Amino acid sequence: MDRVQVAYSWSLPYVRLLIVALTLLTLLWELMLLATILYFHNMPQKLTGAAFAAIGWFLAYRVWYLPSVTKVTVWTPGLPGRGLIRYQKDSS
Repeated sequence: MDRVQVAYSWSLPYVRLLIVALTLLTLLWELMLLATILYFHNMPQKLTGAAFAAIGWFLAYRVWYLPSVTKVTVWTPGLPGRGLIRYQKDSS
C-alpha cells in the first residue's frame, strides 16, 4: 500500500496536466468542428452526417455491445464498464 501511495503522489501532477491538455485539445476540436459545420457544409451534408452519426451510435450501443448481456462475448467487447478488470463490485 505504501508503494501505491508513493506512486499516486508522484504521478498525480502529471495526470492532472494530461487532463488539462486533453481538455484543451477537446475544446479546440469542438471549435474546429463548429467552424467546419457553419462555414463549409450545406444542409443536406449536415443531415447526412447526423444520420450516419446516429446510425453509428445505434449499431455500437444497441447491436454490437448488447450481446455481452446475453453472455455471447466472441465478437463483442461488452458494454462500457463491463470488461475483465473490475474496479467496483457489482450490485448484483
